Amino acid sequence: MRANNKAIADYLGFCPISEYENYRISDSTFVFNLRGFIEAEKLGTQVLREVNKSIFDENIVAEVLQLEKRVNESLKLGLSLVSV
Repeated sequence: MRANNKAIADYLGFCPISEYENYRISDSTFVFNLRGFIEAEKLGTQVLREVNKSIFDENIVAEVLQLEKRVNESLKLGLSLVSV
């Protein structure tokens, strides 16, 4: 999303005043509707690719697969899942 700084500035600069005031937390801090921004800028595919890449670059996939295996083993044994 950092590559979209100008688009974010435009989105905030051209949104209705009431939305701008709701988004503004302080002089240079804004919290805004990210989904609305992604849809307005037609960035859905790009964001999906970035999220997908970050997930596969991390160990999250391995952790999810390990947890899935634990769930399946517990279900086969008729055990309840207990957090470790």
